[in-house]
Amino acid sequence: MANIVGDIQLNMRALPPYSDVVCEFLDYYSDKLRHDKEARAFGDVMSFAFWARKGNITAKKIQFDRCDGSNRRVGRGVVFHIAPSNVPVNCMFTYAFGLLAGNINIVKLPSTDFASLNCMLRVLKEVLKEDNFSVISKMTSFVKYDRNDDLMTKEYSSQCDVRVIWGGDETINKIRQIYLPPRSIELTFADRYSFGIVNVPSILKMSDSDLTSVCNDFYNDTYLMDQNACSSPHLILFHKDGCNDEEIKTAKALFWNKVSDVATKYELANIKASDKYLDLCEAVMDIRRGLTIKDIKSYSNRLYVCDLSDVPAQAVNNCRGRYGMFYECVIDSLDFISKLDDKKLQTCAVCGFEEKAVMDYIVKSGMHGIDRVVPFGKTLDIDTIWDGFDIINAMSRIIG
Repeated sequence: MANIVGDIQLNMRALPPYSDVVCEFLDYYSDKLRHDKEARAFGDVMSFAFWARKGNITAKKIQFDRCDGSNRRVGRGVVFHIAPSNVPVNCMFTYAFGLLAGNINIVKLPSTDFASLNCMLRVLKEVLKEDNFSVISKMTSFVKYDRNDDLMTKEYSSQCDVRVIWGGDETINKIRQIYLPPRSIELTFADRYSFGIVNVPSILKMSDSDLTSVCNDFYNDTYLMDQNACSSPHLILFHKDGCNDEEIKTAKALFWNKVSDVATKYELANIKASDKYLDLCEAVMDIRRGLTIKDIKSYSNRLYVCDLSDVPAQAVNNCRGRYGMFYECVIDSLDFISKLDDKKLQTCAVCGFEEKAVMDYIVKSGMHGIDRVVPFGKTLDIDTIWDGFDIINAMSRIIG
């Protein structure tokens, strides 16, 4: 085990949520990242830096104070974060959430090295040396050890007031077997998947520049993480909204051809190309049970689209692709999504719809899944409300 960043001897006194020193620290760290030459080369790092800036955090503090109103909250104590391995920057977000809630934070880093994360840790180490942030340094420990080292996980779990697990179902079930103190709580962010809805008339009305913008947003949602992020859409539902078959065909062609054009910048390694082709073969051979593929379009080696005649409720979990493989289906109304109800559904990305209208439908229909509705380009924007949790409230306690 190695302590990568922060202090081994931590200060165990919690702070109120959105304390001044935490907000100042995040803004200073954000500024350092935005002016670091290496950091500026990583889009995910810049997304975190933009999120952590003073204006955004201040707005969240105002909203928090308005909703809570009591000013009687304090962090729960020690939070042990087990960071995800598929989205490296998320370990910095979960750390920031823990700080904002007022907690001492022990963050287990992914066992894989990521250049973007190493850059963030380097800058963080420099920032924590500042005298103004000595209290933050004493609330921070980023550690690294083998993922199978249960002894270390047991040790940190025995010390924590909150355990946060980001990972697949197997990882969560394994760690859940490890003892937690009776008063401790656990937040789990499990394996999820997402889909998108596109309004056909909106595509037909778009100028070429507007369509390019939408498809670039879609590219960022999907290709940047190889579709591995839980919020990256895999299945795209084309809402006909009164359009005839020819108009639907035209809209789909416009959308996917533009996505293919944008995806020319995607670095498709040989192993990714072969894995994607294997996924396609399995789908065609119906190894993924329950999916009926009408047609397959290869717009380029960077984009395969499987056209489905329907998406049976029990098979929606099989509509997953990698490295530029997507599924599509035409729907008549939003009622279609209620039959896809699955607790593993996380994000509904929309194009040509008001997010509120879709949110209202989800609430009214009483679905078990879908925790977010966002436009294309925003699916990777993690925030303090995630997977249906109000994370700051969950990580803090109220003195009543």
